[in-house]
Amino acid sequence: MEWEKPKSTNPTLILDLPALPGPNHNGGKLVIGPDHYLYEVIGDLNHRGKLQNIKDRPDPDDTSVILRVNLNDGSPAKDNPFINDANTAMHK
Repeated sequence: MEWEKPKSTNPTLILDLPALPGPNHNGGKLVIGPDHYLYEVIGDLNHRGKLQNIKDRPDPDDTSVILRVNLNDGSPAKDNPFINDANTAMHK
């Protein structure tokens, strides 16, 4: 994508995510970090599950997360420090 005031041109799809129903808490902020990865905030969509530390609720899904992906192809960051961390699923 290129910025030509007042609009962007040459859009490029980096990552295609499924649309999940939810009444609120959608997230949506996109930031390119100093490490040249794209950070995407996915809200909890008001799912009220274990990711919100509610016992006996649905297991973690793809909500309540921050994705860090490669700008070229949307692949996960190879140096993700939390990929094998058992506690990461419970972080919000």
